[in-house]
Amino acid sequence: MFFLQFIVYVSASYSRHGAPGSDKVVHFAPDGFIVLSEVAKPPKAPYIKNANLTKIEIPDGAYPYPGHSYGQGYKNVIYEEAREIRKKYENKKNITQEDLYYHPSAYDQYLITEEVIDNAKRYQVRFMFNNPYSYDHKTAYFLAPGELVTVKLHSQDAVGVIRLRLNYQSDDCDINSGYNRYPILNTFVDLTQETVIFGTPFGGQISFEYMNGFSPDTAKYPVEITLSGVILGPQFIYGITTDEEFEKQLIELPGPFVTFDTGNIIGQGPKTTTKNHIPIRMNDCMFWLRSACELSHQVANDSYGNPQVGRIYKPNGWKFDENTRGGWAVALVGVNYCIFPLDLLPGLTDYGGLLKGSWGIMHELNHHHQTNWGNFGERPDVGGFYPGETTNNLINLIIFAAMSEPEIRIDNGNGSVSRGSNSGNDVESPYFTLKNPELLGFWATLMHSFGIDKLKQVIYDDQHDVDFDKKIYGNDGAALLRFGKIFGFDCSGHFEFYQIGVKNQAALDAIKKLNLTPFHPVANFYTSGFVVNGEEFTTCYPFDIPYGQPYVFPFKNLTGTHEGQGNFTLVEFECPTDRQSAWKLIDEGNFIYQYTPLNDTNFIDKFYLTYYDSTTNLNTTLVGTIRQRYFQGTRVTFSMKDTYNDIVKAYEAALKLTPTSVLGKNDARIPQDTSNTKNELYIYYYAIHLPAGIYSFSLQMQDHGLFYISNTPFDPTKKPETEPLLKGDHFVSNYGYINSEEKEYEEGKYYILLVAYNNGVCYCAPGYKTKGSNQYLDITTKMTVYVTEPPADYDPEPIPYFTEMMGTDYWELDRDFSIDTSKFVILEHPKGQDPISTGYTPYRMFDGRTDLPFFPVWWPGVGKPRVEFPHIYVIDMMTQQQFDVIKYESNGGYLGSHYKMHSHLEIRLSDSRDGLSNNDSIIFSGIYDTDKPEIELEKMVKGQFLKLIIKDNSIDTWDGMKSGSNIVELSFFTKANQNKVLNTTNTITPATHSQIKYSNGVNKTRDGAYYNGYGYIAPSGESIEFTFEIGVDQIIVLGDKWPEMGEATVTIDDGIPADIDRTIYSHDGQSLKFASRSARSPIYISDKLDNTTAHTMKICCTKGKIIFTGFVTNKVTPSPPDISITESPSDISITPSPSDISITPSPLDISITESFDSAKPSSLDSAEPSSLEWSDNPSDNDDGDQSGNSSLTIGQISGIAIGIVAVIAIIVTVVIFMVKKMNSDVGSSLEIEIETNSLFETEIETNSLFETDNNSF
Repeated sequence: MFFLQFIVYVSASYSRHGAPGSDKVVHFAPDGFIVLSEVAKPPKAPYIKNANLTKIEIPDGAYPYPGHSYGQGYKNVIYEEAREIRKKYENKKNITQEDLYYHPSAYDQYLITEEVIDNAKRYQVRFMFNNPYSYDHKTAYFLAPGELVTVKLHSQDAVGVIRLRLNYQSDDCDINSGYNRYPILNTFVDLTQETVIFGTPFGGQISFEYMNGFSPDTAKYPVEITLSGVILGPQFIYGITTDEEFEKQLIELPGPFVTFDTGNIIGQGPKTTTKNHIPIRMNDCMFWLRSACELSHQVANDSYGNPQVGRIYKPNGWKFDENTRGGWAVALVGVNYCIFPLDLLPGLTDYGGLLKGSWGIMHELNHHHQTNWGNFGERPDVGGFYPGETTNNLINLIIFAAMSEPEIRIDNGNGSVSRGSNSGNDVESPYFTLKNPELLGFWATLMHSFGIDKLKQVIYDDQHDVDFDKKIYGNDGAALLRFGKIFGFDCSGHFEFYQIGVKNQAALDAIKKLNLTPFHPVANFYTSGFVVNGEEFTTCYPFDIPYGQPYVFPFKNLTGTHEGQGNFTLVEFECPTDRQSAWKLIDEGNFIYQYTPLNDTNFIDKFYLTYYDSTTNLNTTLVGTIRQRYFQGTRVTFSMKDTYNDIVKAYEAALKLTPTSVLGKNDARIPQDTSNTKNELYIYYYAIHLPAGIYSFSLQMQDHGLFYISNTPFDPTKKPETEPLLKGDHFVSNYGYINSEEKEYEEGKYYILLVAYNNGVCYCAPGYKTKGSNQYLDITTKMTVYVTEPPADYDPEPIPYFTEMMGTDYWELDRDFSIDTSKFVILEHPKGQDPISTGYTPYRMFDGRTDLPFFPVWWPGVGKPRVEFPHIYVIDMMTQQQFDVIKYESNGGYLGSHYKMHSHLEIRLSDSRDGLSNNDSIIFSGIYDTDKPEIELEKMVKGQFLKLIIKDNSIDTWDGMKSGSNIVELSFFTKANQNKVLNTTNTITPATHSQIKYSNGVNKTRDGAYYNGYGYIAPSGESIEFTFEIGVDQIIVLGDKWPEMGEATVTIDDGIPADIDRTIYSHDGQSLKFASRSARSPIYISDKLDNTTAHTMKICCTKGKIIFTGFVTNKVTPSPPDISITESPSDISITPSPSDISITPSPLDISITESFDSAKPSSLDSAEPSSLEWSDNPSDNDDGDQSGNSSLTIGQISGIAIGIVAVIAIIVTVVIFMVKKMNSDVGSSLEIEIETNSLFETEIETNSLFETDNNSF
């Protein structure tokens, strides 16, 4: 449900739609990096021939590379050499320079010269492997052939996590495949030591990946890696890199590969192919690809665990290589990447090219979204009936409906219509779809007839087997029933039209019981959508008409249906009430209307056509949208009533008639029309730019033609007062012409009016030659210019329906930040119960276990006096701590729920122990209850010494005895109630936005893990100020934390300054094991704020330095649901992924968000219609085993009563465990059916499935 906007108001030089440019987080976890220093270039390694790897010496000219084939007879020996190199260097961790050789063919493989690499500087860099992102992390670093890279991890904790790979983009290449490339370039080394030294004769582009696979649980903390000896290359990261930065700086770096990262696609290929083509609007290119990929996710799940709607953790990898493994391109389903030919990479850096055509690229991407849906309709006897090559094209169709350039419907003006050159298929408009006999036409008709939202639900239900089990109804039968449920029609006839037989009797019986009306499709050439059950939607672009010209719509003559399905009659034309004056009825019986547009290129008009189907007694309403567009020329067609031998008389007669059509054209001639048997006359009016000179003009025609030229505009509704420069009343072939005398023309714009007439084949083409030339040349479209210059705000480029990636601004770190209590000292506590708790000390509250409570003495039978209330604990936190939540867990372990607490509790906090005696140290005084363990304080508190005073307990024990107190765990948190990240670091600056101000000493950095890739560094004395808009009720400041971080104060609305929080929480402590700073951590959390007013926050660094990355404000839902569907987990089918991918389906309430919200048309305008008129002729879930994992050791028990209590407690626990275990077993039952679609899929080395596309669109 959408239609596109088309007008923008900015310069065409740089990106208009893509980031940077807003305050949104568009890239939530890009890798960080910083150049530390330049390092010396090592001496040249020896030549590879000195390694004696093969018995036969290989001449340098025998090696293959792109554009150069294997030397005759050397394939096998080259392959032998490649295997020996792999054996000698792969996964070797302590290579020395003496071990290395360089390969002379390496530079040719990378499309770079040896001179460029030799002259390049080598650097030491720090790379932040920003874990919560993807399996593969591409870098901008290149290792020169025959050189070493030294890789150092931050600490021993990071050892064994990551692998370094060279040449991710180059899969191994079969020597007999016909691809011109060295057979083995891809290699790796596992980082199983803190320092690894690695190199190969080929070197290569560096990337990192997980050694043991990726999952969000194992990827919580960024890993800091230092590399020494690398060459820098270009990298474009959406949300970080600007067009200018890439085009003028990064592309000039010497590294031979370019990497681009959209957030859901990561691609890599040779820089040469990109540099030789000037990138055009890179951020728009990346935004287009990102949106298309996001749309693909929203239509159908992949099999890699990415959410259908939400943050993408495993982007699709795009490799650009000579070796495309058997086809034009290939999608390797199962390992989440595609391989494209080298010459395709430049097209991804040209925004106009992406708009005009990228069907093949998306076709490969969408192979990854075909799992377990649409598996019916295969007919090997008929081309175009392969689900494996259709369902991905259906996703293409949805993407192109939103994202591609229009010009898919052309009215030829002679009763015939055609598709535009930019169209990928004849399924992009409802009218042409009905003429498509292939399986894609089957799906496309449903999309256009019922809308994209409904189709997406069909795909979702099919993929997750909702409601109609495929095992019962079969794939085709289940689909038929789903169509009936979701569309509300019986689509049996639709299946039959495409010769898809539903043979499952259960399905046939079920569809009959539904008693639905048969579905009969209908479409009109000019319409863009439908109105179904009161819901209006469009599925293709508005129909283009020439700006400022009246246009004739012969609606009835251009109706499309499926033969034998329905008996349709066009019964009604409607338009908005305030636009009725724009429409003039020309022929009531044939529904021919003349439309006069507004003088407004922004305005998109609308109309409705209603068809009546006498076989079903139903009406179908179609919606049409119209957009004006500036064309280089305008062609007007007249159907002549009489025949003429003189074109001037025919011309004069035509101007008294109403045109049959008025078409916009980008041409310089009236092309040959062999179908002109209707006695028609054509007028074509356009302009050219002519350099100064002496010219003679020529005209070819068939049979009658006129050629007018003037430096002043013509009125195409009137015959020019001047005589034509050329007039022909006889047939002149393509090899002959009539021509004018030579004449001198000044430089400027010249207007040309062509008239062609013939009762048969019609044609008129002008030419020119300059003085001294012997040959006439055609006037071409390259010479044409606009007749009337468009207004400054006009742009013919459509604005695609960009689809935002959901969840990129969702702060996903733990909401509660716990303080490390392991070093806390208990200065005072009650005497502990014994022997029931032999060995239990009050330190149990800080040991992280939740099964062992500490009890003050309460049982008189053990020979110790009972510890009466109050029970007092005094704790030294060893340094000042800040928190606003205390979690007091009581009643744990094997004692079950027998010893609950409902107590008066007082908590005090002070900077000194003596200060605890003061009443102003009280931070909580109230009721504590076991069932409500979290105590939320009224405000943030700070102190070192804490006193806990338990005054009573009103709940007796399970056997009626007077109870005491107990503590299982005591923890302290800073609770964050917000989760929407407001990024400020690279999209909003003081120069462009008044919300932010920072002092001159504040600098940006990419040396870390930051939203949108940047953080602010504020040294001592520097400040950052930000004004928040109305609606914010709490502010969390995010930044880096590390032991030596500086100090700063925060003020809100000039209030009392508060210190930033320098506490190293447990999350920070874990993060600091892998990197020198903990990323995206809260350094300040405000109290509740008045959300009815704006607030200004100022952060001032008072000591050292702080690093700040953004704010968290308010609440967002990472994947807001619009449609909730309950699925049966036992019916989920997935394609197996060999890459250690963990997929955990949720058994209930799976929600998806429909993304095609209707973009409302421009408000109806009251502007006057165009003054140009033609004369009128009136005749025309948590249950798990807890107790079973505990080792229950009971000390010597004194007295029979104590023994009985213990036995009862154990029996109760066992019963509880067994009940829980039964519930757990039931609740966690999940049957996963593994299916493999063998169509076009073969097994490859990684045991994944890959699909070869030799016949891609």
